[in-house]
Amino acid sequence: MERELFTWSGWDQHDTACLSFTGVELVRQIGQFPPGTKFDGAYIDFDKGDLQLLNYDKTVKEKIMPVKEHFDFKLGLVVL
Repeated sequence: MERELFTWSGWDQHDTACLSFTGVELVRQIGQFPPGTKFDGAYIDFDKGDLQLLNYDKTVKEKIMPVKEHFDFKLGLVVL
């Protein structure tokens, strides 16, 4: 399903339904963001239907960069 939303350069699986992605570029409109919009990361929780698009604060030089901004969305299921 994530391939329908964006492309990515890397990913990590936290459990069977939670995934995080890095180097994200949208392939379809999500909220106010058109295709081609880039984000530092995305987090999907399929159990809860949550999608979060993230940009990190790159001015902070830490191993784990703090989130500068995030945009939260709810995912829905459509059966065709």
